[in-house]
Amino acid sequence: MDRQLLVLVVALLAGTAASAQDVPLAEIPPPMMVAPATTRPPVIDGTIEPGEWRQAASTTAFINLADANLAEVQTVVHLCYDSERLYMGFDLPIGPEELPRTTATARDTGVWADDSIEVYLLGEGGGDGNIYQLVGNSAGAIFDQRGGDKSWDGDWQFVNRVERGLWTAELSIAWRELGTTEPTGQTWRAQFARSAGVFTAWAYTVKGYNNPPLWGHLKFAGETGMARFLALDTSLPGSLTVDGTLSTTTPDTLRVSAGADLQPFGPAQEKSLPAPNNPDWQRKSNPLTSGGAVNSFNFTLAAQDEGRRLLYLGAADDRGNVLHHQVVPLVIKRPTWVQLLAHPSERQAYVAVDLRTQAAGETFDLYIKAQQRGGPYRGILEWEGLAGGRQRAMTANTVC
Repeated sequence: MDRQLLVLVVALLAGTAASAQDVPLAEIPPPMMVAPATTRPPVIDGTIEPGEWRQAASTTAFINLADANLAEVQTVVHLCYDSERLYMGFDLPIGPEELPRTTATARDTGVWADDSIEVYLLGEGGGDGNIYQLVGNSAGAIFDQRGGDKSWDGDWQFVNRVERGLWTAELSIAWRELGTTEPTGQTWRAQFARSAGVFTAWAYTVKGYNNPPLWGHLKFAGETGMARFLALDTSLPGSLTVDGTLSTTTPDTLRVSAGADLQPFGPAQEKSLPAPNNPDWQRKSNPLTSGGAVNSFNFTLAAQDEGRRLLYLGAADDRGNVLHHQVVPLVIKRPTWVQLLAHPSERQAYVAVDLRTQAAGETFDLYIKAQQRGGPYRGILEWEGLAGGRQRAMTANTVC
């Protein structure tokens, strides 16, 4: 045994939910994004093809309405428009063995009660009678209403596709169905939401999605710089990464900047625009872009200690136009400490796991794979330790 190799792979996955009762809520300003006009409208077939939404702005960082923190499973929304229609695309990750839960198959039935996508739109200067709600599920069933009138059946497209690990959807609606003409220069109120056992949304609306004063701001800007916030990764405790791209539909060169910052939880700060040499943002990207050029950004933000934080996401151009702004509460977890002590000569391996960062009631999975050169390893796993302040013991026979 001492001349052979024993490999022990350990992975610990822990749930990290914080309830609204654990921490006080702060006033969270509504998000804002600029919608660009497109000369290449996407094909509404339910598939987000590479480059198809290149002339669109994108947003993510959905909030779990139950605990007012960054949702564990994120949604990405792509949005653009032309003189005739509004276009939206959705990337909705799901588990590799999961399917969206669906029961409604007919129009204007309980589509919203399924795993579903919801869009709320309110035109500039409009009242409650001008609120449009559009809902779709993975069966392709839709629900719509205008100003609370469920008899309104708008003429709009909704197509989606479910593949292993991903649910995608695309939506298009004509401006005439929304009671308006092409809205360049206007700022609408909007809410994008996903229901999948957990209720998550772009704008934090406390209880339920339909709360127009708290909806985000959607500015239709014609030819403009664009920010595409495409991914947030919180899988590594103690840090998070932000990925996206910057581009422009203007024919001339434009400096577009994106920034991200992580601050202690509390009342949201008034931040200046992301710009070159601006110390107000921990991470920033300041490329020069011209029509058709795309520049990527990747920010990694680390926290010195665990606890609740506010994540700021922003983008602007060098003409002083805000392109994107979000303030998102989230909980940073200290990394769980794992140490492997192998003693091949004694035919033993010890795994030390510090679970003191795990709260009572949290769940976690410990995966162990043991293998030695020349054949499988047969042994006994014995584990006893503290988790959430309570003593737990486990003994298991395992063949790896």
